Amino acid sequence: MAYNYGDPLKSKPADTQWDTISSPNDNPELSTVDQKWGLLFDKGSPTERFGQFTRGIANYIKDVYVPEKTLAIPPAKMAKFYATYKLKNENYPLGTIFQALPHDHISWIYRYLGCEYHLVQDEDLNKAPTIPALTPFGFSRWMTLFVLAYPSEESQRLDKVVLMMPIDADGVLIERKPERLPKQLSRHLLPLKRSREPRELLKFALPGKDLATSSQTSSKIPIINSKSSSSPTKHHDDPYSKESSNLENHSAKSSLRTHVPDERHVHFRHGRQTNSTQQRREKAVVHNTK
Repeated sequence: MAYNYGDPLKSKPADTQWDTISSPNDNPELSTVDQKWGLLFDKGSPTERFGQFTRGIANYIKDVYVPEKTLAIPPAKMAKFYATYKLKNENYPLGTIFQALPHDHISWIYRYLGCEYHLVQDEDLNKAPTIPALTPFGFSRWMTLFVLAYPSEESQRLDKVVLMMPIDADGVLIERKPERLPKQLSRHLLPLKRSREPRELLKFALPGKDLATSSQTSSKIPIINSKSSSSPTKHHDDPYSKESSNLENHSAKSSLRTHVPDERHVHFRHGRQTNSTQQRREKAVVHNTK
């Protein structure tokens, strides 16, 4: 049975706020570095500046990680990213997820979370494209969800990222050169408190920490029924499936997806990208929602 999860890329109107999210301190003492970063979140919603930042990370990953200059970010590169910038206490075994889960399951996760991606080929160019690879906008959406859901933890990760990775703001040119972002990211530039809605989305979409210990046993890895890509078939021993086994509650969960802000929507609301441009981008994405 196929389930309709609603439009994953809708966000709240500009004049609404999340009651579970706090903006950065009302009157923080901003350093010169903070001022160079600018406003990353406004009343709980990511700004275009945050999109420039996260898409800059995505551009580095797809251009520098081996194999270099890929069109998008395949799971292998996501696994390397999370292995390189691993936290002491991870909320999810992200490195293992991108190494162990089948490609069709990862595709389902991206679709459920509303992350833009392409299907790409492996080294054999005679095969059909089956590998889900995040676009820079999809990676930005992915990072936005995690920052909203776990701001303190992801602040630690991003602090490591900006220190070790040379990041150019996506789409920003200063004197015809890309803008190099600072090597320090203050905690108060990100949301202060966790947000419930993104946390619920991630909790349903991603396997728990048990995957890290059960990944050696293929029968315990959640897999997708090839006849239905709407929802992955979960093993009965998988704790992730126990948490989400009541599919009749999907209608309630699907409403959460319409409330997660996306920096692209802030971008569109300000009229910086035309509808035709948006349509061309959407046509380029491989999304099977049947």
